[in-house]
Amino acid sequence: MGFLARSRDRLLLPRRLARWRDAPSTATLNDAVQTLLRLGDVERAWTIARQGIAKWKDDDFVREIYRIAGRAHAEHGLAAAQAEIQSRPTAAAFLKIARFSVLLRDVAAAFAALEECLRRFPASAAAHAALAELHEQRWLRDLAAADGRIVLAHLRKAWRLDGAEPTRPLRLAAFLARVGALRAALNVAEEVLHLHESQPDALSLRDSLARMVAAGVEAGSTPAEGEEDVESLLRQIEESGRVVGDPGDAARVARESERLRAFLPALRERTGCEKALVVEPKGHALDERGALGAGPLPALAASLARSAQFTVRRLDLGPLQSVTMVTTGGSLLLQRAQRCVVGVLLDQPEEIERGRTGLEELVAGRLPATPLVAARPAAARGAKDLR
Repeated sequence: MGFLARSRDRLLLPRRLARWRDAPSTATLNDAVQTLLRLGDVERAWTIARQGIAKWKDDDFVREIYRIAGRAHAEHGLAAAQAEIQSRPTAAAFLKIARFSVLLRDVAAAFAALEECLRRFPASAAAHAALAELHEQRWLRDLAAADGRIVLAHLRKAWRLDGAEPTRPLRLAAFLARVGALRAALNVAEEVLHLHESQPDALSLRDSLARMVAAGVEAGSTPAEGEEDVESLLRQIEESGRVVGDPGDAARVARESERLRAFLPALRERTGCEKALVVEPKGHALDERGALGAGPLPALAASLARSAQFTVRRLDLGPLQSVTMVTTGGSLLLQRAQRCVVGVLLDQPEEIERGRTGLEELVAGRLPATPLVAARPAAARGAKDLR
């Protein structure tokens, strides 16, 4: 920004901040935040943006202002934390890098920062807890047993390193309950209460788990004595591709599928593909108009995605990102989002790289979305199970 423009912003800033304070609106919010960002006062802009989102959380314009200010806040914080690492490395600085990297959607950088933190500061309970959180997010996406084991290991290590902090063992208990190890989760909650007798979250979780264990014992799904085999439960979840008894799983898949389908018209325009589709975990294939009936392409895409996912889980290769199949009929590219997969069919070899780039942009949300037409009834989808 030029000298004159910066000088003008400095002169106008007090007036724009006063207008936001005295007559808050989306327009005065935008003026205040944008002026502060242009002047480099990122943290003040971020504070005002958070005030705006608290007032108008459903307004798309305000959400965009919040996103812009949040990204500037994360970039500013990341640069400061990296400078701190160069001058005086601390566990707290590595944790800041991880947190800001997650805000910037650079999960790989967050993993790297936390792993380096534990290499230098192996007794950092906060780093173990943060790494457990990242692996849990990846586990929710891929349901890989390897990630589940890592979550448990880091949460237990964080608990051992800092026994006075009850939130970490409670997260451990909640994760154990989520995978179906109810009695093991109950034992953890009771152990927390030995140290924190009146901790409200521990009391609430203990009572809820006790009721669930009693119901499970009566139904025969929970052992009357001893803890469950957690490794076996993780493998069952991995092979079935779903968290048993998790009522939010279907809703998460539906929301993600709806979001991805809105990008398909832009994806077709960007790649020039013959067909673009979304494949849900159970094999249901959809385009922007709704569920696709039985056919060779949806069946091939679903089978390819599921077999590739099963292979990487079995071999503990980490999260599946993309799959490519090249045949005489064209190239089928699949890109993993969260629980769903997006695919394109290309008939020219030179289009493969453009197709792969388009899929990556779709998953990252960098393609323009299109309002969806009404989907066909769900009953039609169930009648055409592609598994």
